Amino acid sequence: MNRNNRRSAAFTLVEVLVTLTIVGTLAGAVRFAPVSLFRRDDTKAEAQHLARWLMGIITISNQTGRAFTLDCPGNESRETLSVVFQSPREEVKYVPRGKCSFRRYNSNATAESFYLPRWNTLTPALTIRVANARGEWHFVIVSLYGRVRTDSFPSAGSS
Repeated sequence: MNRNNRRSAAFTLVEVLVTLTIVGTLAGAVRFAPVSLFRRDDTKAEAQHLARWLMGIITISNQTGRAFTLDCPGNESRETLSVVFQSPREEVKYVPRGKCSFRRYNSNATAESFYLPRWNTLTPALTIRVANARGEWHFVIVSLYGRVRTDSFPSAGSS
């Protein structure tokens, strides 16, 4: 077989360098892309995480028989929420995973709601607005009977 008729199966140095340049450029573009491209529903995810946390708190209260107060501001946004169990006194804080804030939605009520496991009731019931820095929000709705759900819009008559 003639040496000139053989075709090499290897890549040339120029082909390898061009490929690495393209891969490096794409990797850099993805690395420095705005976070909002990847976290489109961050408020919804945070609201669902908060709802699961609240359900866990209610479950602990029901299992131990310990009442608790849930501190949620009505007129200001906060970056954490806190629950204080009674007998013995123990405070548990909820810190969001992202940059979100919380406030009680559409309420002039006090900042605290009280949960009694004996009656399985939360007084007053509340809706918590979870908002991010871009002005997007999602809601966590806790009923009078301690049922927790999330929604894009608060239901009519929610407090």
